[in-house]
Amino acid sequence: MSSPVPSAIILIVYYIIAYYGRTIMANRRPFQMKYFVLTYNFGMVLFSMYMAKEFAMAGWLTGYQLGCQPIDYTKKGDRMAFVTYLFFISKMVELTDTIIFIMKKKFHQLTFLHLFHHGFLPFNWWFGIKFIPGGWGTFHAFINTMVHSVMYMYYFLSAGGPAIQKYLWWKKYITTIQIAQFILVIGHTLSTFLFVKNCDYPQLAVKLVLFYNFCFLFLFLNFYIKTYKSKPQKEVAYTNGVGQNGHVSNGGVKNGTTPKLD
Repeated sequence: MSSPVPSAIILIVYYIIAYYGRTIMANRRPFQMKYFVLTYNFGMVLFSMYMAKEFAMAGWLTGYQLGCQPIDYTKKGDRMAFVTYLFFISKMVELTDTIIFIMKKKFHQLTFLHLFHHGFLPFNWWFGIKFIPGGWGTFHAFINTMVHSVMYMYYFLSAGGPAIQKYLWWKKYITTIQIAQFILVIGHTLSTFLFVKNCDYPQLAVKLVLFYNFCFLFLFLNFYIKTYKSKPQKEVAYTNGVGQNGHVSNGGVKNGTTPKLD
């Protein structure tokens, strides 16, 4: 955290791998990664649930205000600062989604939405926890960890094979939950920006949160319309332990991938 350089290097390498992934895997067979995918997704379920609990207990269910919530720089605020750091780490860990796609040769999953989302958030959150580790800006991270708990559970179950996949009728609603997340965060941000005056929280951060949540809302709505509204729905064909994420599942389904996000 003393410098953004290590994070920047990781993300540059990430984009290089994403760009050359097709070439690297061109003459290779897809890797069989079912058990790794199962372990990874279940680990992300537990990690997301733990972060959601910590966000709640560090502030959002123990005294934080939805309007103006300044950063707590006292010893009490250390717990929120630490879970904010864990959230940043989780975004770095989620770069694994893209590596799984490449190794499984699921190149159609390497969409603009996927790559923009995965690359933008870690770098953005480095500055967040470096300069504003707590307060108002942790609300959307709190919501995101709850959404990711549900989402990664779906990916974990879908990686279990056809015997489980046939019961996962609720895939479509994962995207709906993600869209609802952005609408909730935008509503929270607009209410703060328009109605709260003289709040001791950086207004640049508020504007940035509003900007990128509008971007993600547009991208996810576009995905939802193209996937579920623009063409007749086909019966979903599952693959055994095959990943997807847009942010989409890395355990997932063959038709109609589900983006995740933040």
